[in-house]
Amino acid sequence: SGLGPQILAHIAHRGDILFDAGDWICGPENPARIEGLEIRWPARPDGLLLFYSVTSDGHEQHMPREYGLDEYAGTRGRSRPLSGVRFRLANSDGENMELRIEALFQGYGVRSATGRDVSLTGPTGREPLLGLRLAVEPASQVPHAPRQNPALKIVRPRSRVQMFRGTGPAPGSSSRPERPQ
Repeated sequence: SGLGPQILAHIAHRGDILFDAGDWICGPENPARIEGLEIRWPARPDGLLLFYSVTSDGHEQHMPREYGLDEYAGTRGRSRPLSGVRFRLANSDGENMELRIEALFQGYGVRSATGRDVSLTGPTGREPLLGLRLAVEPASQVPHAPRQNPALKIVRPRSRVQMFRGTGPAPGSSSRPERPQ
């Protein structure tokens, strides 16, 4: 919508593209590596602030820098995809707004979260971000997805395939293959 934030995304091999709030940046239908974000919000409600931070290429920092509106977060020209995002709302007038975030990470499905402070990464924190959708809406209108805990890791079951290695040639065979004569 024209009232929500716009996101300028730097996309690998495509450059900078501007997206409206609620629209997929790349995403399930057109995945591509997202390398940076800049959030613009010309019609931002008075007193409502949006902050964001990113991790790039699996390089987690103890305290990633938090950016404000109209600041670029990420890389350009270094081919380093984002591997995690965090968005945080702050307001002085008590307006009850929430974030609705969906993110697609390489090799995994779409992860969703809602709230006023939302962090999303892939299961290991190193998977490239291939799609992102962000919306800011009144809390009463936000369908609540499960809140994601950034420390939560998905544990995949072990494979049932087992490999066995021999310790030497089988009895009755030579250690070198025979040449056809």
